[in-house]
Amino acid sequence: LTRALGEHLEQFWKDSQIESHGVTKFWENFGYISSRWTDGPSVDQKYVRKRAMQIPVDVQCDICLKWRRLPFSQRNVGRTLPDEWCCAMHPDPNCNSCSRPE
Repeated sequence: LTRALGEHLEQFWKDSQIESHGVTKFWENFGYISSRWTDGPSVDQKYVRKRAMQIPVDVQCDICLKWRRLPFSQRNVGRTLPDEWCCAMHPDPNCNSCSRPE
């Protein structure tokens, strides 16, 4: 298991170009530009958008309790979801009904 994990990690480093550009450059692309590890990421919009594009948002319907993954949308960057969310609020017609599979 450890060897398989190592092989997957090695491939990830190659695919994400960490191997050739280095770890510091990789994180700089996402707005972690300070050399101090305790500093948070940059709030510059280009970095906020890039981070938001990489992190999927999953929400649970308050009616049917199914989980839905929301697609990335520029207008949702920096916004919080309502406390009460239901499938009908999903922008994708394939997922905007409680009768649709999870």
